[in-house]
Amino acid sequence: MKHIEQMSEQEFKEEFIKWFGEDKWNQLERISTLEEVSECLCSYLGVEEIPIICETIKEDSRYYPKEQFIIISDKVIMNEVEALKCLIHEIRHHYQYTCVSTNNVSEPMLEQWKEEFKILYQDSSIQLCSILEIDAYAFTKFIMKEWFNQEIVHYDKTYEKVINLYMSKYLF
Repeated sequence: MKHIEQMSEQEFKEEFIKWFGEDKWNQLERISTLEEVSECLCSYLGVEEIPIICETIKEDSRYYPKEQFIIISDKVIMNEVEALKCLIHEIRHHYQYTCVSTNNVSEPMLEQWKEEFKILYQDSSIQLCSILEIDAYAFTKFIMKEWFNQEIVHYDKTYEKVINLYMSKYLF
């Protein structure tokens, strides 16, 4: 067998698929595309880039603040719009955590975020109605519209109203 350095791209791809499967190869290609978007988002928000991986998890995606990485579920990674929404949402959580960690006083929601991160460290199941989640949903909605011309609407009409109110106050 050739060393990786000696393989052509096609040979490497074939060898990878032989050992890990075509699904894993496709997931890695999608992650590569998402990393380009992540680079732009992190630059836009002024935060360091972090790794993105694909795994089997219950949620569609998850940000791990202490470990500094994002997981996007293997059940959504191949859906371009859903994977983008997940990435944007989790990058926003990365921004929130960075603001709290560095005490970014220019962020108007800093004190609320600090309080909610304290609560989340005690019980990570409390998420849906938190200001951290509302902010991440609102940011996702904003970026999907502005950068990708994709209109997204939360399935819960009341939550959608809250997101829109939040956007009008903090993101525009």
